[in-house]
Amino acid sequence: MSNKTYNKESAVGNETYDPMQEPRFSEIATFMRAPLADSLDDLDIALIGVPTDLGVTNRAGARHGPREIRNASSLVRTRNLAMGINPYDLCRIADVGDVRFTSRYDLDRQVDEIETFFRHVHDAKVLPVTAGGDHSIT
Repeated sequence: MSNKTYNKESAVGNETYDPMQEPRFSEIATFMRAPLADSLDDLDIALIGVPTDLGVTNRAGARHGPREIRNASSLVRTRNLAMGINPYDLCRIADVGDVRFTSRYDLDRQVDEIETFFRHVHDAKVLPVTAGGDHSIT
């Protein structure tokens, strides 16, 4: 596989381009500039945000983690220089967005919604990699 499999077609002008080759300050922020997927089909690894911190007191802020990690991870390169590999050549990786919550104030409901979200990922035989959330989400 090569990065060509991650090419995207522009909504304007029908130009095809590789978002990972665009400047880091452009495009919609995704984890490690991976493509933003709208489906689990054909994925090996799903990058998932869990924007909640209801399980902690006086330490609020983990709910901002997924967005800020997406911003900061734009510095990640497509090739691991120490190992000499490109993980995007080895498997299909995409950002599938955040777990969505029906309540910002009900921790039990959020835990159920997190479990449901991850059950869908598991049933699709996709490996989840998660960012954000407090310790209660494990």
